Amino acid sequence: MEGWKKLVLAGLTAILIVTTVYIISKGNAEMKEGRFKKIIVLGIDGMDPKVTELLLKEGLLPNFAKLKETGEFSQLETSLPPQSPVAWTSIATGMNPGKHGIFDFISRNPENYIPQLSISKSTTGMFGTTYRQVVEADTFWKKTSESGIKTTVVRWPLSFPPQDSKSKMLSGLGVPDIRGFLSGYTYYTSSEINSDSPGI
Repeated sequence: MEGWKKLVLAGLTAILIVTTVYIISKGNAEMKEGRFKKIIVLGIDGMDPKVTELLLKEGLLPNFAKLKETGEFSQLETSLPPQSPVAWTSIATGMNPGKHGIFDFISRNPENYIPQLSISKSTTGMFGTTYRQVVEADTFWKKTSESGIKTTVVRWPLSFPPQDSKSKMLSGLGVPDIRGFLSGYTYYTSSEINSDSPGI
């Protein structure tokens, strides 16, 4: 399979989000009436609808083809700016950046204009590090759980620390590791590496 097809298959965002966010926005009453027993919102970052259509025509996405036949398939505009933390937060809150507060991967500290990551906020003091929620609006999972709909969220970006809600949460992008860093890189190789190797 060609490289770009692998990239798309590995990094596919929007078809299921379109369908399921529509259902969630519409569906609290229908959930209670028993029309829907379960709803899954599956987000795949970086999905291009034009490339997806091409892959569908070539028969390379059979499961997406079934969803298209039984549900809805349409192109949506992305967020402005079109960046992952902005888009994911807009989907989670139903609001634009002016209301949810995420405009980019980075922001500037207004006191000294030094750039800082906008996907995580923390304060370090005498008693350790305290993390604060960066999203300034309520998420759909907070609203569904407060309405009595059991909600589980797995690896949603910018959901750390979790908002105070009854939902079950495993946060995604923005979770610090045990050292307090947001990310790291791993180099896998079958070759022996020593400290004299270039780039090590």
